[in-house]
Amino acid sequence: MREPDIARRVPICMCLDISGSMSGHIDKLNEVARNFCSFVKEKSSSSPEIVAEISQVIFGGGVTPDEELIQKKEPQHENGNKPVFFQNQDVKIRENTPLGEALLKALDALEEHTKGYKKLGVDYSAVLLLITDGQDNADTNLLQAAQKQIYESVSKGKLIFIPVGLGEKINTSMLQKFTPTKKIFSPDEINFSELLPFFTR
Repeated sequence: MREPDIARRVPICMCLDISGSMSGHIDKLNEVARNFCSFVKEKSSSSPEIVAEISQVIFGGGVTPDEELIQKKEPQHENGNKPVFFQNQDVKIRENTPLGEALLKALDALEEHTKGYKKLGVDYSAVLLLITDGQDNADTNLLQAAQKQIYESVSKGKLIFIPVGLGEKINTSMLQKFTPTKKIFSPDEINFSELLPFFTR
């Protein structure tokens, strides 16, 4: 049984595409990522019953949870809970687009968080934010594996998946295979309050 003094956990992973096809759109990618981090920080700081943990996976010319691009901060709530935030910094273009590999790494990062929560009986809501044009030129098997895992997790209510499409040539049909809703968000229409209602209850 969940203890009443244990805060709800919100493990979040931002999966950011900085491959060559994103050239000209990195400023907008940074804007969306910063707005997302600001939203989470603001809402978590005003909701001591929620602890948010944000990590990120950068892909383009490889896949990495690039430590140089994140800054760890631990605001202290009066009740002793410590939300952990990672502030995204500016990113630059790299070549190649291993989208499937990046998403699987992001899912692994979320799984590491949720395994501990499950053992403790702590409530959690896992969130995966993807910002990309949807162009993948790497391993098709990895892409299909990521699509299957995300689709099933979303269908079972285990994951909130937020795909944001950037660029003039967004591969919408491929991105729609990740989610039962088929919804791909544009950076100018996304409403985090609607997508993450537990922050605003």
